[in-house]
Amino acid sequence: MYNKYPYTDLHELNLDWILAKVKELEERLDNITDDILNAAKAYTDEQIALVNASITSVNNDLQAFKTIINNKVDELDAATNLRIDNLETDISNLYTYINNQIVIANARTDQAIINAKEEIYEHMTEELGKIKVINYFTGDLISVQEMFN
Repeated sequence: MYNKYPYTDLHELNLDWILAKVKELEERLDNITDDILNAAKAYTDEQIALVNASITSVNNDLQAFKTIINNKVDELDAATNLRIDNLETDISNLYTYINNQIVIANARTDQAIINAKEEIYEHMTEELGKIKVINYFTGDLISVQEMFN
């Protein structure tokens, strides 16, 4: 007997043919399931590769940004340190200038005091010469010098 086609005899069932067809359908179903799983896996792998490429691109951009920021920070640090050094130099120069001006002002003040002492002495001498006293012997107003004389 050949079991490639169903029998037309209703007394005997062609179970071999039915089992072969069921087995063929199961294999086709398994193949469809495998094809779906393989297609899903391929799609998932493709999407994961795209996401990984996107993440790698973002990471590369982040690293480039960090490099730029670090360079800018280094430039800012260098510029800030230079300004701080210049400010310290300017403050030191200002202290020196103020100290020099104080020394000059003290010298001028000392000289002014010396000049004022001489002027005061001369003025007092001149004014003392103008003081008049009464001569008790004559009753006249005379200078102190004349009285001593």
